[in-house]
Amino acid sequence: MTRYMLVVLASLVFNAGCTAPVWNRAGATQQDFNRESYECERDARQSGYFGGGIMGALNMRDFYDRCMVARGWWKSSAGPRETSPSPTAPSCTSNMVRLGTECFPRPTASWGITFDTANPTATPFRVSGVIRDSPADRDGVKQGDVIRSLDGSPIANALEAARIFLPKKPGDRITAVIERDGQNITVTSTMVPR
Repeated sequence: MTRYMLVVLASLVFNAGCTAPVWNRAGATQQDFNRESYECERDARQSGYFGGGIMGALNMRDFYDRCMVARGWWKSSAGPRETSPSPTAPSCTSNMVRLGTECFPRPTASWGITFDTANPTATPFRVSGVIRDSPADRDGVKQGDVIRSLDGSPIANALEAARIFLPKKPGDRITAVIERDGQNITVTSTMVPR
């Protein structure tokens, strides 16, 4: 019975009000994470410093976390859509937004698409959502479309798109080449206020 209560207590300590942590590092692959996570866990177990019981488990978790941070990873507990600052990333001011390790001026205009910010260097640059009644929605942009170019510049990922989108002001025009089902579609829209 005592062992059962300790297991329940440990479970509550580790999981109370939390979501599973997500480890991030710019440009890292799942294989990189698997290898380095295994190495940190192995090192923690081999160190033997963490002891036993609940305190031992907490010490081991701390050792593992410090090992991952030392290897350039950062942890977020809000899921993969949150982009937490990397320990090596520059600090953004309050009037800026972070995408990966870069800071951009806070946008004042919108085309009306959403995209995955968890891995801003992922290719191709795919639309993850379209805001209803936005310019993109009126132009027929759909979730899953791949944006190949913006204003004549080839686009491979979210960082390249952000460099074109974020400086735009309401009323500015944007021309996009979108690939859908192997066909290229060109749309021209006017940015609207955010």
